[in-house]
Amino acid sequence: MIGRWLREILFVCGFLAFLWVMIPEENIPGPPRRIPPPDPPPVAETRPRLEPAPVLPARPPPAAPGAPSVLTRRLPPPSINDPVIEIADKGVRRGDSFGTAFVLDRGVWGTARHVTESCGRIHLNLSGRWTAASELRMHRNADVAVLRTEKAGGAALPGPDPAQTLFLNQSGYHIGYPNGRAAGLRTRLIGRTLVRWPGSAKAEPTLSWVEVERVPEFDGPLGGISGGPVVDEQGRLVGITIASSVRRQRVTTSLVDSLRQVAPALPRPGPGSRIDPASFPEVAARLRRADTVTMAYCQADPGSPPPRRPKPAG
Repeated sequence: MIGRWLREILFVCGFLAFLWVMIPEENIPGPPRRIPPPDPPPVAETRPRLEPAPVLPARPPPAAPGAPSVLTRRLPPPSINDPVIEIADKGVRRGDSFGTAFVLDRGVWGTARHVTESCGRIHLNLSGRWTAASELRMHRNADVAVLRTEKAGGAALPGPDPAQTLFLNQSGYHIGYPNGRAAGLRTRLIGRTLVRWPGSAKAEPTLSWVEVERVPEFDGPLGGISGGPVVDEQGRLVGITIASSVRRQRVTTSLVDSLRQVAPALPRPGPGSRIDPASFPEVAARLRRADTVTMAYCQADPGSPPPRRPKPAG
């Protein structure tokens, strides 16, 4: 009897062992097992790539006092995409007005066209006396004009070198008679513009400058400096002052090339009086005393004497 029970017990134990082996682990009841995450794939060792250090341009040394500034960015050539300035038609001028003129050759003067338009007679102040202009030539599309007088003025300003290059931010020195008094402007060249004058067939290529300093200091518009020369730090002619915007502190000048188209001759290239901010007042005063730069009067009525203090043109 005991042997029969033993055999049955052994049979049951064997059957349970068989089931334990054959049934998968996930189907066995009980708490879930945590499966460890797979090992990450091996990463190949990489070294940072070294780039060569950029080569920076050498900084120019600071300029000595009185030396011309070091400029490297050239003024771009004229383009049809240059900003356009539209000049409003103010109609026929009424009354006398004045501007500035400067020597180009013996008895030959350069000025702005709008200083001479609608004038019954034009006078230049030479050695403290009025001298009437005997001839006038005006450019058709540019704001430049050429006058002749029997009496000669001082020595002409040096003309630009044909190979002369203009640079952005270079200094410009404008000499004339703004508001009827001897004064000047120091500016910086900022680019090119196109000026469209009333009645002109095409726009005039010009240079645009930003005002830096007035010498001596004064306020208000710049009427009267029109027609005056602008020179560079070497004292060479680079343009003619023709327009300004007091609000935007901009000054516009005609090109020497435009003047060349109506002038019988331009001053020869060469070194002039070195100019810097400190010497500018004295150089400008010397050019006025020598009658190289002088005042131009537009007399509306040719039968009346030239007025002493007419209102500014423009």
